[in-house]
Amino acid sequence: EVYTRDSAGRRVPMVDIVVDSEDDRVSVNTDIGFTTDEDGHLLHKNYPAVAYRVRAFRGSGDDRVQVAEGLVIVPANGRATIRLIIK
Repeated sequence: EVYTRDSAGRRVPMVDIVVDSEDDRVSVNTDIGFTTDEDGHLLHKNYPAVAYRVRAFRGSGDDRVQVAEGLVIVPANGRATIRLIIK
């Protein structure tokens, strides 16, 4: 689960999220592009139990900028949550 918040803890909606595996043996499809909903939430399901780099972006084309980044480890048969503080 990905939650996007500002420094005051308020929800930040409609942020583009890119997830990359930290394990070269695990491939995730980052070409599709995912966006948090109006509550600043995104749920990915059925990811293998490894570490993932999660990055948040705003804008498009030449104006696209990374606004947050974090690392999350998905446990075997479990659920992981990451909270990204948007700059």
